Amino acid sequence: MPLELLHVINSLPSKGYIQMTPSEAAALLSARLAEYASDRRKDVARGAETPALAGVLVQKFGYGLADAFRLVFPDDRGSFGYPEVDAAVATVDPEWRSHQDTRWSARPAGLSLQSAGGATE
Repeated sequence: MPLELLHVINSLPSKGYIQMTPSEAAALLSARLAEYASDRRKDVARGAETPALAGVLVQKFGYGLADAFRLVFPDDRGSFGYPEVDAAVATVDPEWRSHQDTRWSARPAGLSLQSAGGATE
């Protein structure tokens, strides 16, 4: 966890609620999304995940963060949303739009996992 994110978390009140401005929340969520995308890039680099799988993981994670942000801050327009998530996805999978189109055209979409020995599961 990045130090600045840890600092923000440690400075939160322990009263069971958090008061945060939209820009503070957006910065916190952006940092968490960047950390998650970085972790996925590392997994791609070491051969643990394909860029397509890592990209969809980042997208789904990020869209969840963006949706939660909109629930908490419905009047805020532009601090944190799908465009920021899409940019993070592109850092993991530069061909994510093509991969997304392929996924959407598959009915139902699924995973085709292949082991190191070549067997498909």
